[in-house]
Amino acid sequence: MQWERLNQKDFKKALIKSKRVCVIPVGVLEKHGSHAAIGTDLLAVRAIACAAAKIEPVVVFPEYYFSQIYEARHQIGTIAIKPELLLKLLENVCDEIARNGFLKIILLNGHGGNRHFLPFFCQTLLSQKKSYMVYLADMGFDRQKELKEIMDSDEDMHAGEIESSLMAFLDESLFKREYVPSKPSLSLNRMKDLNSNIYTAIWWYSMFPMHYGGDARSASSQKGKKFFEFFTNHVVQVFRSVKKNKTGPLLLKEFYSKTNHGGLI
Repeated sequence: MQWERLNQKDFKKALIKSKRVCVIPVGVLEKHGSHAAIGTDLLAVRAIACAAAKIEPVVVFPEYYFSQIYEARHQIGTIAIKPELLLKLLENVCDEIARNGFLKIILLNGHGGNRHFLPFFCQTLLSQKKSYMVYLADMGFDRQKELKEIMDSDEDMHAGEIESSLMAFLDESLFKREYVPSKPSLSLNRMKDLNSNIYTAIWWYSMFPMHYGGDARSASSQKGKKFFEFFTNHVVQVFRSVKKNKTGPLLLKEFYSKTNHGGLI
């Protein structure tokens, strides 16, 4: 059930069928090596969300490319939204989704660069009372052991075997095999003089300035199909878990009720 494809009558039916759950597949516009589409993250996560929604019904929000990608501003094709607008836009979208009748919103992340932004966004929603609850999940990239069973390459950080295979499976025009580098791209490790537990915003650029990390030479549409099915099954479980969750909304309501101390402190 894709939001933009529903008519008004079907939209009302979709609210009931989805149990008032909407998913926003979150992607970004950034370079994916020289061979994969700039919109790889969104193209993959939205296709997976739509496939999962056919199994476990939720309403899938339209393309959402607006997330954190400042580390790629030196690469052509990147769209990096100002920080304050980034937060306000996503909150505004969530508010509007709720105004249309949804009680639960899933942010399904398809972009590694959101690992700090999206959790922080979720926390900011506690600053004022909302009628909805937001859940954050990714499409299954953390299940590395299982993904390794499909892979041939040892390292896969960005635009490597997994993402390139997904693009080849979804649409061959999204993966240009003739542009794949002849050698794998490994971390340059240019900040080895800094303790590994110290964070700096330039960490990704220090390792992969060309926005390619891994080896796409072994990518194929056949593997892409396996990856796609793996991620879809994972996301189906995410949808089911969120739909069944009762304690979260109750605890959120309880929390909001206790934030107004009535001048007692």
